[in-house]
Amino acid sequence: MDNNIKYNTARSIPINRPDIPNLSFEKYSRGNDNIHDFEQGVLRELGGKGEFLMTSSGKMSLYLLFRELNLKGNIITAPLTCTMAFAPIIPSGLQLKFVDIDPFTFVLDEKEVEIAIDENTKAILAVHLGGFSADLIKLRKLADENNILLIEDCAQAFGSTYCDKKLGTFGHYSCFSFAKNMWLAGGGGLYSENTTVISTIRSYQKTLPEVTENLIKYRFERDTLESKRGIDIEADQEYYNKFYLTAKNANIGIDYTTYFEKPDVKSRPSGLQAAILLEQLKNIDKRNHKRICNANSVINELQEVLQFQLFKDGQSTYSKLYCMFKEPIPNKKVIQELVEMGIDAKHLTKSHGIHLQERFDIHPNFQEFKTSGILNQYKKVHDRIFALPISSASTQNEIRHIVSSIKIFAMRHWKEKAINHFNKEHLAKEENRSAGMWPNKEGQQIRFKALAEIAPLDGCSVLDVGCGLGDFYYFLRENNIVLKSYTGIEIHPEIVRLAKEKNPEVDILHLDILENQFSDNQFDYTFASGLFNFAIDDWFARTETILQELFRISKYGVSVNFLRWRDADMNPVSAYVKFEELAKLIGILTNNFCLRADYKKNDFTVYILKRQLNG
Repeated sequence: MDNNIKYNTARSIPINRPDIPNLSFEKYSRGNDNIHDFEQGVLRELGGKGEFLMTSSGKMSLYLLFRELNLKGNIITAPLTCTMAFAPIIPSGLQLKFVDIDPFTFVLDEKEVEIAIDENTKAILAVHLGGFSADLIKLRKLADENNILLIEDCAQAFGSTYCDKKLGTFGHYSCFSFAKNMWLAGGGGLYSENTTVISTIRSYQKTLPEVTENLIKYRFERDTLESKRGIDIEADQEYYNKFYLTAKNANIGIDYTTYFEKPDVKSRPSGLQAAILLEQLKNIDKRNHKRICNANSVINELQEVLQFQLFKDGQSTYSKLYCMFKEPIPNKKVIQELVEMGIDAKHLTKSHGIHLQERFDIHPNFQEFKTSGILNQYKKVHDRIFALPISSASTQNEIRHIVSSIKIFAMRHWKEKAINHFNKEHLAKEENRSAGMWPNKEGQQIRFKALAEIAPLDGCSVLDVGCGLGDFYYFLRENNIVLKSYTGIEIHPEIVRLAKEKNPEVDILHLDILENQFSDNQFDYTFASGLFNFAIDDWFARTETILQELFRISKYGVSVNFLRWRDADMNPVSAYVKFEELAKLIGILTNNFCLRADYKKNDFTVYILKRQLNG
């Protein structure tokens, strides 16, 4: 996939800002006792039963497990994850069998698993994307009934829970990565209540070379610099030079059949690695709580615009904050623009820079594997999903910037969509151009009359938002209303050009109302006719934002119209609203408003008044 996208390193918010102790690399001890202490600490986090084995990386834990199990047949899993999650399976000889995802959790759909199990199925691999899981109680029951294994991939789920029980404790085996909500050293682990298998793997792992101190030092320096990105401009540049440029394509074009024979991969953990992780394990619950709070702050602000993963009976620790726009916007466009806004958004991998992972039905390393069904949900989500930066170290300023940037992107997208709609439905049709962008002039005049009756307008300054060709100005002039001033704004450049030709005596501006070009109380009244008639998924969020801005810049009041909700004959591209829904939305601004529905069957107008009007 095309990766030639501009990458902005300056003042960038990293995808997972390391929240690390202020300690030097040399401070940590190298003793092997650290490995035992770390393993016991993780085992306590998982409830104290069974056995936990520390490994040099998360992927190495999967490799060691499949090597020992020596399964032959197929393993059922969902394809929505980083390709490296499946890299350890390929050399084992197991056949991946992909099933579709749940459209709300973005993880394995247990109903699809039940359908896909056959006589060759040996295991179910539940990948907990973003720290979210499927119904693990049902999956374990399916596995036991069919005499197959349930394996949990908890690379993004350390500390997450399902039904008040830690992820990683439902399956026969579970694998972990400690490079998501811990930093500086990498590392992974393998857990099971089958202590015989874990002990056998432990014995084999001892024969492997120890992970090199140089590799740990590389990770330590990389994460230390990344913790300062967006805060220290020198750290930004050093990170870019040392790590981004040298490693941006590290996970592209990997030969998975030989990957685990590489000496820097096939290794055992070191006491130094364990010491660095053990220091962070002491405060893992506190950091996970902060991470959850920060993620909830983003979700609460953006849930009208974005679809986030849902977890009915669990709690993710949000090692990744995955989402997608409710509008079907390709993630390539989203990620590119967010990166240019200083937000290090990612697709399904944390590769340095921007890397858009290919779908598994296209990826050359995975085309040979089977699918159960046509994976409709996966295909829809894969090309839209992206991860926003989140960490226990995220600052409130960073969260505000992420929220505002997403809202700005959404408004830009809506503007593009609206312009395209007008191009198709209005500018291309000469009869509509002559009617001022409305299907008929009579209906337009009725709406204008209702709008203008908010108050006597003689001697007032007026802003007309979404003014089209300036027809509301003509209506006022033809009805002998003499304004102090008229200003029209419009987002479509061609309409602005035509409006200026038609109305050279007034100000017609090519401007988006949300560009904050006007001061508080600048206009006596603001008007908008038809501005809210275009249907988009985040309609309520967009409407609320625009109404807030109109209210801010109006001295006395706002007059706007809407299409009234009805039970039948509604145009699918138009937005219809119920009285009570709109009243609730406007009530956030003020209680001083009225709804008028006495002039046209399918319309109503709202007068939103400021207190000054009534003295």
